[in-house]
Amino acid sequence: MKENIRKVALLSLLVLWAQLSLVPWFGIKGIAPDFIFLLFSFFVFFLNRRKVIWWAFGVGLMKDALSNAFFGLETIALVAGVLILNQMVMHFDREDVWVQLWATFISTFSSLLIFLLVFSLVQDEILIGSWHVMKSLMIAGYTALLTPLLFPAFKKYFHLKLRASQYELF
Repeated sequence: MKENIRKVALLSLLVLWAQLSLVPWFGIKGIAPDFIFLLFSFFVFFLNRRKVIWWAFGVGLMKDALSNAFFGLETIALVAGVLILNQMVMHFDREDVWVQLWATFISTFSSLLIFLLVFSLVQDEILIGSWHVMKSLMIAGYTALLTPLLFPAFKKYFHLKLRASQYELF
């Protein structure tokens, strides 16, 4: 158990470093993947999904400290996105790649939209335009497309084995 906590902490620091330093290299005209949300998607799908909410709260506070937005906006958006993802994972097969893709896309897009909406409420004279929504869609799509590439690497890092699916025939 302690080894898993160490692995989670080390991988979280690595992903935070990648988000802060490597994103400009992966970015295309300001559109870059959200590695931090991708890591939380993996945690929700394959590790303890109840503890991820508290982990997202802590990382959201760190993102708030590093960003220039109002304090608390990153935390609200990240925790809301993880809660949405948590609800989707409860109802669908978490080992299906398509479910992982769409759930990551929808929850990332929802998180970005929540950030935009709350930001527009606290900031004066900010209008959410079609470019903001399109940029959020493209970031969510870019993040979701990395799911089939990074989830197997994360599984290998945590030494997770796929369990056999059991289907009942009536």
